[in-house]
Amino acid sequence: MLDPRLLRAFTAIVDAGSFTLAAGRLNMTQSTISQQLARLEEAVGAALVDRAARPAEPTAAGERLLGYARRILALQAEAETAL
Repeated sequence: MLDPRLLRAFTAIVDAGSFTLAAGRLNMTQSTISQQLARLEEAVGAALVDRAARPAEPTAAGERLLGYARRILALQAEAETAL
C-alpha cells in the first residue's frame, strides 16, 4: 500500500524542484523529506527522483507514479471533504 504521507512528500519534491523547498512547504525538515522519499522508493522498488538534477526531476518511474500519486491524494482530500 502506498502511504499518502510518502506520496505527498514525493509530489512536493517534484513540484518544488527541491528537497529543501518541499520540506518548507510541508513544514518538515529536509532530512524527513529525504527519508520519506527513500521509504517510498523502497516500497516501489525504484528510484523516483533524480537527486543530481537541478531542479530535482522525476525519473521515468517517478513520472509513471506521479499521476497516480496526484489522483490518490485528490481522492483522499475528496473523501475527507465528503465525510
